[in-house]
Amino acid sequence: MIKPLYTDAIAYFEKLEKKHACQADRAKWQGRSEQEIENIQRKKEYAKLAVEALRQMEG
Repeated sequence: MIKPLYTDAIAYFEKLEKKHACQADRAKWQGRSEQEIENIQRKKEYAKLAVEALRQMEG
Protein backbone atom coordinates (compact mmCIF):
# COMPACT_ATOMS: atom_id res chain seq x y z
CA MET A 1 0.00 0.00 0.00
CA ILE A 2 2.82 2.41 0.77
CA LYS A 3 4.69 1.70 -2.50
CA PRO A 4 1.88 3.05 -4.72
CA LEU A 5 1.78 6.23 -2.61
CA TYR A 6 5.51 6.77 -3.12
CA THR A 7 5.15 6.04 -6.82
CA ASP A 8 2.30 8.53 -7.16
CA ALA A 9 4.13 11.17 -5.13
CA ILE A 10 7.31 10.74 -7.18
CA ALA A 11 5.35 11.02 -10.43
CA TYR A 12 3.60 14.16 -9.14
CA PHE A 13 6.82 15.91 -8.16
CA GLU A 14 8.57 14.89 -11.40
CA LYS A 15 5.67 16.41 -13.34
CA LEU A 16 5.84 19.53 -11.16
CA GLU A 17 9.59 19.82 -11.78
CA LYS A 18 9.04 19.68 -15.56
CA LYS A 19 6.22 22.23 -15.30
CA HIS A 20 8.41 24.70 -13.42
CA ALA A 21 11.29 24.16 -15.88
CA CYS A 22 8.96 25.08 -18.74
CA GLN A 23 7.63 28.07 -16.80
CA ALA A 24 11.16 29.32 -16.16
CA ASP A 25 12.05 29.03 -19.84
CA ARG A 26 8.85 30.81 -20.83
CA ALA A 27 9.53 33.56 -18.29
CA LYS A 28 13.00 34.09 -19.80
CA TRP A 29 11.54 34.36 -23.30
CA GLN A 30 8.91 36.82 -22.09
CA GLY A 31 11.57 38.99 -20.47
CA ARG A 32 10.28 38.72 -16.92
CA SER A 33 12.37 39.96 -14.01
CA GLU A 34 15.32 37.95 -12.73
CA GLN A 35 13.65 37.63 -9.34
CA GLU A 36 10.55 36.07 -10.87
CA ILE A 37 12.66 33.63 -12.89
CA GLU A 38 14.68 32.71 -9.79
CA ASN A 39 11.48 32.06 -7.83
CA ILE A 40 10.25 29.67 -10.51
CA GLN A 41 13.63 27.93 -10.64
CA ARG A 42 13.61 27.59 -6.86
CA LYS A 43 10.24 25.84 -7.05
CA LYS A 44 11.73 23.50 -9.66
CA GLU A 45 14.62 22.69 -7.32
CA TYR A 46 12.24 22.01 -4.42
CA ALA A 47 10.33 19.54 -6.59
CA LYS A 48 13.61 17.88 -7.61
CA LEU A 49 14.66 17.57 -3.96
CA ALA A 50 11.28 16.07 -3.09
CA VAL A 51 11.70 13.43 -5.81
CA GLU A 52 15.17 12.54 -4.55
CA ALA A 53 13.97 12.31 -0.93
CA LEU A 54 11.01 10.14 -1.84
CA ARG A 55 13.21 7.80 -3.85
CA GLN A 56 15.54 7.40 -0.88
CA MET A 57 12.63 6.72 1.47
CA GLU A 58 11.10 4.27 -0.98
CA GLY A 59 14.45 2.54 -1.40
